[in-house]
Amino acid sequence: MNTDALVDRITQEVLEVYRKKGTQTNVAGSPASLGDAPLVGVCGNPLARKDAEKAFVELRASHPRLKVLLSPQAERLFHDSRRIFGGLTIDPSARDYAQTLSRFSSLVVLNTSVNFVAKLAMLLADTPLTVATFEFLAAGKSVYLATAPLEPYLGNGAIRSRVEAYFVELQGYGITLSRAHQPGAATASGPALRLLAPPPGLKKSDCSGCPVPGQCVSHCEPRAEEMVAMGVVRLGTAPGVPSVSNKLAALIDHTLLKPDATDAEVRKLCEEAAQYKFASVCINPSKVKLDAELLRGTGVKVCTVVGFPLGATTSFTKESETRDCVANGADEIDMVINVGALKAKDHDKVREDIEAVVRAAGGRITKVILETALLNDEEKVVACKLAKEAGADFVKTSTGFGGGGATVHDIELMRKTVGPDMGVKASGGIRDFETAKKMVDAGATRLGASASIAIVKNPGAKAEGKGY
Repeated sequence: MNTDALVDRITQEVLEVYRKKGTQTNVAGSPASLGDAPLVGVCGNPLARKDAEKAFVELRASHPRLKVLLSPQAERLFHDSRRIFGGLTIDPSARDYAQTLSRFSSLVVLNTSVNFVAKLAMLLADTPLTVATFEFLAAGKSVYLATAPLEPYLGNGAIRSRVEAYFVELQGYGITLSRAHQPGAATASGPALRLLAPPPGLKKSDCSGCPVPGQCVSHCEPRAEEMVAMGVVRLGTAPGVPSVSNKLAALIDHTLLKPDATDAEVRKLCEEAAQYKFASVCINPSKVKLDAELLRGTGVKVCTVVGFPLGATTSFTKESETRDCVANGADEIDMVINVGALKAKDHDKVREDIEAVVRAAGGRITKVILETALLNDEEKVVACKLAKEAGADFVKTSTGFGGGGATVHDIELMRKTVGPDMGVKASGGIRDFETAKKMVDAGATRLGASASIAIVKNPGAKAEGKGY
C-alpha cells in the first residue's frame, strides 16, 4: 500500500469513529488534558506501527497545534509516512531545541518500545525522546505513556515482571501510564498500570479515607506540594507508603553490607524494601542472586558493590566482578574508586578503572564511591570530573568503612561539580530523617542507609543506625 492510500484509509477510519460518537472529541482519552500544544513522541515499535498512525491522526484532529518528535528508530520505521507527520516534526539538533521544548504543554508518547521504557526507568537520557521526557518532568509538565504497544511482549512471565517493575519506576518519576494511546482511557490488566480518579474533595490536612494512599503525586497536588516544601526532590507514587516522610523511601538504597550478613537478614531486608518501596536493596555480591529472586516484580532494584570497600583491586578484577554481578541479576553497581591512584594524580588510571566497570555494567546504573573522608576538596572535584568523563551515572560519598560518612559540604561540592545531569548519592552516617533531608537539600538524589525504616517512619526521632 502506498503512502496516499494509507493516509486515505486512516482518514476514513477516523471519520467513521467520529460518525459513531458524534461531534464530541473529548472521549475515551480526554485529549483536552494534554493542553492546547502537546508534543507527540513516537517510538520505533514495529508491532504497533498502524495503531500509532491511527492514534496520531486522532490526536491531530483535536490538537492542531501539536508537533512531533521521532525517536531514531521511529525515523527509520516511518520513513514512508511523511505525509502523516508532514511539517510537524521538530529537529533536536536545532540550536533553539531547548527553547522549542519549553513551548509545549505536555508530552504524550505513542508506539512505546521496551527499549524506551527501560532507558527511562534507568535514567538513561541518550536519545532526543528520552531527553525530552526528562525535560518535561523537570519542568513539572504532564507526560503520558501509552502502554498498549508493549502488551505483545508480556506473554512471557519473566518479561512481564521486569516491564511492570519499570512501570512502577516510571510512575515514581511522575509519568502517567495509559493502556490506550491517549491518557485517561481504560485501565490495564496489571495493578502497576491502573489509572485512578483523584479522590473527590480531599483537603490538604485530611488524608483519612484516601482510596489511593501513597500516590499523592498523581492524585493530590496539595500533598505533593507539601512534600516538595519539605525538601524532597524525587516523589514516588507506588501504593503502600502512607506517610509524607515515606516519600524519602524512593531515594533510599536499603543497605546491608556487613561481612557477616546472613541470608535470613537479606530476606528481611528485601521484605522491608518491597513494603516501603525503597529505590533498591544494596548488598554484597555473594547475595545478588538471592536478592534478585526476592525482589522480582516488586519494582525495587538490586544494587551491589564492586571493589568494595578498599577500591584497591585491579581494573580487570573490578570489570570481572561487575560482569558476574550483572549475570546474577544486579541492576545497579556501586564501585569504589582507586583512591591510591587518585592521590598519586594518576588520573588516566582512575578514569580507565571507572570505564571498565561502566563497560561491564552494560547500561545499568553505575555509581562511583569516592571515599570522601580520605580526600581533600581538590581531589573530590577531580574524582567527580573523572567519574563523569568515564560515563558513570552517580558519584557517591562513602563506603561506610573508610572512617567517615556523608557531609552537607561534600554533597554540595559534588553537586556543583557534576551539574544537574548526574546523580549524587550520600552514604555513611545517615541515620535519621533530619540528616536525610539535609542531604537532599544539598543536592543528593539517592541516599545509602541501613537505618532506612527509622528514617521514613519516625521523622522526629534520632535513630541509632546498625551500620553497613
